[in-house]
Amino acid sequence: MKTWYGVGSLGESSNGSLEIRPRSSPAKGATADDVSVSLTTTVSSKTFNASPNAAAGALAEYIPGIMFQNFVGRALDSAHAATILGLQQIEQSSDKRTNLGVMEASGQPASVLISVFDGAGKKLLDVPMALAGGQHVQLNSFLAQNKISMTNGHIEVQATSGEGKIMAYASVVDNKSGDPIFVSGVPLGQNASNNFVLLGAADLNTPNAAWRTSMSILNPTTSVQTAQLTLYPLSGGGATQGATLSINPGEVKRLDNTLPTVFGVTNTGGAIHVTTASPVPLVVSGQTYNLTSNGSFSQLLNVVTPADAIGKGDAPLQVLQAEQSVRARVNLGIGEVTGNPATVEVTLFLPDSKVAPSTQIPLPANGFIQIPVIESFGLTNVYNARISLRVVDGTGKIGAYGSVIDMATQAPVGIPAQH
Repeated sequence: MKTWYGVGSLGESSNGSLEIRPRSSPAKGATADDVSVSLTTTVSSKTFNASPNAAAGALAEYIPGIMFQNFVGRALDSAHAATILGLQQIEQSSDKRTNLGVMEASGQPASVLISVFDGAGKKLLDVPMALAGGQHVQLNSFLAQNKISMTNGHIEVQATSGEGKIMAYASVVDNKSGDPIFVSGVPLGQNASNNFVLLGAADLNTPNAAWRTSMSILNPTTSVQTAQLTLYPLSGGGATQGATLSINPGEVKRLDNTLPTVFGVTNTGGAIHVTTASPVPLVVSGQTYNLTSNGSFSQLLNVVTPADAIGKGDAPLQVLQAEQSVRARVNLGIGEVTGNPATVEVTLFLPDSKVAPSTQIPLPANGFIQIPVIESFGLTNVYNARISLRVVDGTGKIGAYGSVIDMATQAPVGIPAQH
């Protein structure tokens, strides 16, 4: 913001949203600023709390670029209900607080309803809001301001009138460490699948960190859903572990410290597959965090379905903002999600370089690996790199993520792979 727009040059502060539009090479018959134009562009950013002392490191959260077509509006008519955005992983306690953001993107006003539900699905609060065209509002400590204390639940946001298009997010901040995670609004009741894969689950102790994973499963339907959870260990190390659970209508099933409490295993990592007998629009979310005496340092986990994953012949996945330097390191996680083997080509694109090193990695069915990708190419002092992944052999499909870890704080930032 300071570099591009000068905000902060005089010590002032500001926040808001950044709009990015394609303005060159428009599609035939489309104007240059037509937001329906589709170009091969991916957007990624981080918002971070920078210490005045650079050696103290930074606490950051990944901010996704959200396509305009994913913003939602009011119900078109009585036969078509409004799309409701759901936010999980929220909390208001002595450990964490939740900031809630709502924004409008079309330039038209919208009336918005914010609803809060506890872990069992009981509604606790309705808050109406009027948004002007293009307005962005962040409600800090939203739950505390409304006298709600909770460690499990979800928030729903919907447009009730007006022509505006809205999106919602939550920034959940650890009260001790100050580390945030960013939670995007997810359309409820859509994107049904019978296989949800949570990549990067962990219960690992290293000399520098104690990595743990907690996950949640929201059932937005009106019937009880039964799910089978299967842990596929990192790099095929050890046997798969399984568990079965039921999720009531409207319930958020919270599974703290998931690997030992659900699967009875420690000192391991991997991918958790959540499967159902038939496609269901469950919302699976999770975070892996470094647990310390000074709070937790977390990253939101990447959840992939077979519909999200890529196979041979599909356009590659892209992971942006990769770094390997004295201030940060990056790990690359790759998981196969359909039960079929795949060979993955990983290419590292370096800024201002005509050379792009690459390698091929064979993945077994349901396999999961995590590698220090830039370091594995023998490179150091790499900033703002892009990692591209494509399937070159096999019938499997993959999802991926990057995890950029601050060297000083050991705070991770999870960066999901994008199409």
